Amino acid sequence: GGNGVTHGRGGAGDSTWHAPPSSLAPSFLVLEQRALSALAPISREPISLHARLNSSAVPLWMRDGGRGVRSDGPPPRAPAELLAAQAGRRAEAAAAGRQRGVILYKLGGSEAEMSNLKLSLWRLDRYFNRQHAYPILIAHDAPVAATTRRALSRLSSGCLDLVLLQNQMPAHLPAAAVPDRVLGFSVQYRLMIRWKAGLMWRMPQLDEFDYVWSLDTDAFLLGPLSYDPFALMAARNASYGYIDVNVETPEVADGLAECVESFMRKHPQGPTLLDRFRRPHQWDGSKFYTNFQVARLDFGRAKGYRQLFEHVDEAGGIFTHRWGADPFMFLAATLLLHEDQIVQFDDVPYLHQHLVANLPAEPPPDVPARSGALPANRPLGASGKAAEGSDHEAGGWGQA
Repeated sequence: GGNGVTHGRGGAGDSTWHAPPSSLAPSFLVLEQRALSALAPISREPISLHARLNSSAVPLWMRDGGRGVRSDGPPPRAPAELLAAQAGRRAEAAAAGRQRGVILYKLGGSEAEMSNLKLSLWRLDRYFNRQHAYPILIAHDAPVAATTRRALSRLSSGCLDLVLLQNQMPAHLPAAAVPDRVLGFSVQYRLMIRWKAGLMWRMPQLDEFDYVWSLDTDAFLLGPLSYDPFALMAARNASYGYIDVNVETPEVADGLAECVESFMRKHPQGPTLLDRFRRPHQWDGSKFYTNFQVARLDFGRAKGYRQLFEHVDEAGGIFTHRWGADPFMFLAATLLLHEDQIVQFDDVPYLHQHLVANLPAEPPPDVPARSGALPANRPLGASGKAAEGSDHEAGGWGQA
């Protein structure tokens, strides 16, 4: 896949890194400026583990019982200021060098998701991947036409492949026990939760990688990510990276705290980071906003993670109560990892639904394209443009 741009290794870690002028049409930049201005009232600082722990911080949209936004978030920042804030991490990442990383999307069957995916890919390439050319893997529920695969491939400077999932209910859960909808959420949505929390990590297509950066189709970079998040994870020997701590809606977490407490009794862990979020005696509803997460594959494939997922999965709450992947990832990371193994990506200009973080004051210029060649780094062992050929099947990992 890709747009024909070639890539090399130089310059990304330079603390004086500068982006080139934007190549976008002036009329488009005017529209983008209007969009950025419209986002300003809901801009906020991403919430960290410490902020959530020390002040029980909650997102703007949840304040005062959800009765509106106060428009008191940080003001938009100049693109140069945003780049300067990333300088330290550029140096860290450059020292670690390129990693075996893959960017992963989960695509549902709706037209809206496809439209969002195209925009997300375009912005990802514009503000990050045209400099790094990391491979992209799209796991999808419904067949994707060859013309669409080619169009998606053209949006990426890295190899882009697709894998068709086989979504089936878990064998241990009787179909009669699963409502068609739970609090408005379809069975298909709950299958996505189960895949994201557990089955995703087992995909054989990920075997050749050490790190996976997961993005939702409606996750959008608003400006340059001028360092390599995979390399930052390696530099800090981290296993999980998040952008924001959020708070789960109680109605969709009914019984989850009790389920995790029963796991902890069955598998005693000793002192954990999760203990600090058991207020007073059970998990307090904190969750990671997993529309943007970077993780070491070994974390999601470790014995402890697998045991936790299987315990939660066997309880059936994903399908009967709509337990989400967001709280599951928070519970898994804080139960199984040390605090210094978790990194917050709090300097990324980013938009997902009600999260607007590091909002640029004006449309930032694109990241510079690399010169030279990068080592081959393709998912699925592909040697050509797999996105323009037939789908790869997930080898049963979409099933129980």
